[in-house]
Amino acid sequence: MTTITTPMSEPIRRDVEFKTLDGTTLRGWFYPAGENAPAVIISHGFACLKSWSLPALSTALQSSGIASLLYDQRCFGTSSGTPRHDVDPDLQSSDVHDAISHLLTLPGVNHDKIGIIGYSYSSAHAIKAASLDRRIKTVISLSSFLRGAWLLGLFVSDRPATDALIWKDRERQRIGDGEVGYFPVVPTAEAPGNAFLPADDAAEFYLRMQKVETENGGEWENRVTTRSLLKMRSYNVIEDLKALAPTSLLMIVDEAVMGSGEYQKAFEAAGEGGEILKEFVTVPGAHFDVLAEGKGLEKVIDHSIRFLKKVFDGEEGGGEGCDTSV
Repeated sequence: MTTITTPMSEPIRRDVEFKTLDGTTLRGWFYPAGENAPAVIISHGFACLKSWSLPALSTALQSSGIASLLYDQRCFGTSSGTPRHDVDPDLQSSDVHDAISHLLTLPGVNHDKIGIIGYSYSSAHAIKAASLDRRIKTVISLSSFLRGAWLLGLFVSDRPATDALIWKDRERQRIGDGEVGYFPVVPTAEAPGNAFLPADDAAEFYLRMQKVETENGGEWENRVTTRSLLKMRSYNVIEDLKALAPTSLLMIVDEAVMGSGEYQKAFEAAGEGGEILKEFVTVPGAHFDVLAEGKGLEKVIDHSIRFLKKVFDGEEGGGEGCDTSV
């Protein structure tokens, strides 16, 4: 693998906000990179915030001449939207198109060199949006979500009990007798029971980032709407991957999921029936290590910059269907 040097000088960023199709205001940061620069949207993971590790990626891209727009998903952080802490994958995917439209209004952006980087759940939104929106020339998928039914089969040990919560919450809302229900994102020492993401590494990540967010004057609550679970269960981007061509794809996967074979099969199907530049790479560790300094983040930065330069500037490195594991 070619190592890219990415000097971390003091980043320049500007506060931005834009409206979505339904009038929701999304807020974020724009990292300019000079005149006529390639530019990407960067989208955070499930129930996360834009400030969680992703500014380091934006800063590295900026140092390499690539602009980026990083924003909070609707109902989270500084963005508007109700109910708060609601994760609606269809709306989040739709918002990508509006983020692209706003990106194209920003100074210095090359309209012919637009991409998107999505982490975890948002990488699925990136794939879905790019399969429809040909303004998007390339997708970088970081530890991608593929299909909810399979993933939740791994997470939810007691489906009957979880289903009872989902349908009770839905019925309460249907008859107008009660507020939207909430579910913990991760278990805590004080509340060790059922949670959306019960794994120890998930709890370590979210609670650590919550502490950092609080120390920096922000706020993050350990909860999502109960209906977010139902929406995830029906979400699937396998068919969208097949329809991705001619948009290029870099799929970065953590080693921990390789045994399932799910990601290899999805990658092989990407761009089915069309010409597509695609690469599949692995980085050490598990899901949340991908954006952790000293673990996967530096590798993600190197792979991302190399691939974007290849797509936008024709620089060599990697190839169709290659696996450049490190």
